[in-house]
Amino acid sequence: MKAAYLLPVILLPLLSCRGGRQADQAPRDDVSVLDATASVIPASLDQAMQAIEDASVRLRRGDCITVVPIVGQSFATPSDEILHRCIPSERQPYDHDLDDFHVELHNALASERRQIALHRAAKTDILGTLNLVAQEFSLDGPQVRKTLVIFSDFIEEDDSRNFITSPDLATPEAAERLARDLAGGRQHSCNWSGVRIFLGNLQSTELPNLPEPRRQAIQRFWSAYFTACKSQPFFAADGPGMSARFILQAQ
Repeated sequence: MKAAYLLPVILLPLLSCRGGRQADQAPRDDVSVLDATASVIPASLDQAMQAIEDASVRLRRGDCITVVPIVGQSFATPSDEILHRCIPSERQPYDHDLDDFHVELHNALASERRQIALHRAAKTDILGTLNLVAQEFSLDGPQVRKTLVIFSDFIEEDDSRNFITSPDLATPEAAERLARDLAGGRQHSCNWSGVRIFLGNLQSTELPNLPEPRRQAIQRFWSAYFTACKSQPFFAADGPGMSARFILQAQ
């Protein structure tokens, strides 16, 4: 649900315009990683896309939003499927540029959804996709507030590991060991210090069929991985439903 805010009169001078921010408030870079693979139920994917668009109304001038699809091989992610938009910092007459921004973003998200529907990958390279996100954040200045929202069933199935069958994901304890080993290696970017991270579960055709210890192990892996990478992730069973509250707290 979109929240409405009543600003006290004493705060109005601190806002440059509609869509403005408080004078001492740093710009935001919000990155959403969206599982575009075949195991995610389409209706849940639609809910995640809507949650991303709903969250965009809270962006202010100078803020950026990026949407990166999770595909089978992250290095094969087409650049035109990575959506990146920023709101101009300078105010335009009558704020028409803000309206144009949201219309353009709406159309871009709709196009992204159509592309995802046409190309549902069988594998899921979440770790590789996180390397792309790390590159995005590396371009931000030190003052930028960074938020990462991941919508997925979190079943990694890349060319080197499969969370459905791997012995390393048989128990939560084994999963945590694997997470720490990967976090300490060089293959994956692993410094998420200063990034607020939301892990939002999507409905899946595969996850409910896994044994309970393995489902717990998958969640433990991602929590342990990001913790070892200097962040404290928030995991939500209802990803689309809880993401709005998380992003609101990041304001």
